[in-house]
Amino acid sequence: MDRLPQAVLLSSELLATVVSYQHGLYITALPFLNVEIPVLHARRCPNVRFNASAFDASHSALVDWVQTWGVGYLRKLCACLPHMREVVAQDAVWFNDMALVLALHDVFGMATFASCLLDLAAQQDNLDMLRTLHTLGCRSHSTDMVAWAADHGNLPMVEYLFQRGFGVCPADLMSWSPPSRGQVSVLEYLVHKEGSNRAQISTWAMAMAAKMGWVDLLDRLHGLGAPYCNAVLRMAAMFGHFNILQWVHRRHPQERFREAVYPAAERGHLHIIQYLQEENAFLKSAGGLCCHKPTVCA
Repeated sequence: MDRLPQAVLLSSELLATVVSYQHGLYITALPFLNVEIPVLHARRCPNVRFNASAFDASHSALVDWVQTWGVGYLRKLCACLPHMREVVAQDAVWFNDMALVLALHDVFGMATFASCLLDLAAQQDNLDMLRTLHTLGCRSHSTDMVAWAADHGNLPMVEYLFQRGFGVCPADLMSWSPPSRGQVSVLEYLVHKEGSNRAQISTWAMAMAAKMGWVDLLDRLHGLGAPYCNAVLRMAAMFGHFNILQWVHRRHPQERFREAVYPAAERGHLHIIQYLQEENAFLKSAGGLCCHKPTVCA
């Protein structure tokens, strides 16, 4: 083929014009052939998993693509690669691109997306995005959504979700988070919420707070009605949290501190052993320490 006809037939402008009459623009789909879907989720799936590296990779490719082709080509791109509908929607929510979310709604309708887009907004602590998605008809979510809202200490988001029928997360989950002011407010909201969604705090929450050494949260949980059990004492001894032992001594002086000796000795926490000795937690004998292995708290 002569150079001139070859240059004309293979020109990017001509190819773009030709493929524009197809259902999908193959030439524009090339950057996304190996893009992984960042969020693994299906309708009615109770849980969700995020892939941060996949988000970064897809976002980089999508930004370049939009700058080159514009959002008007999204319909044809998704006709060529159907899975890109979900990828583009997830990217828009994750990176707070409200304009792209609205463009997707105009083209497809947000209610048609299977991805847990509400989860993404909650995980990113983005109440404005969550409100917009819900207003546009997006309902797909996992059971983790309300837990993320609570974990961020975002009381307005927790209230918003509860008022729209999504419920509240178990108060036990709050024990995994450092006790910030917002999280304490959320915790109180969860515990005092009336009705069928009332959250209950179990001994597990107390034990986990003790394990992490969060004495402020432990005190708050106990004040809100969380029952105490000797697992709190054992966790404090096992993980070397002197402040938790002091809290137990103040609140429950009748506690059998001898049960803390074994986990403290097993982990080599000398300062805990010394404190327990001062409190006469174990008996001295010729054989050394009397380390009594405690029973498991129910």
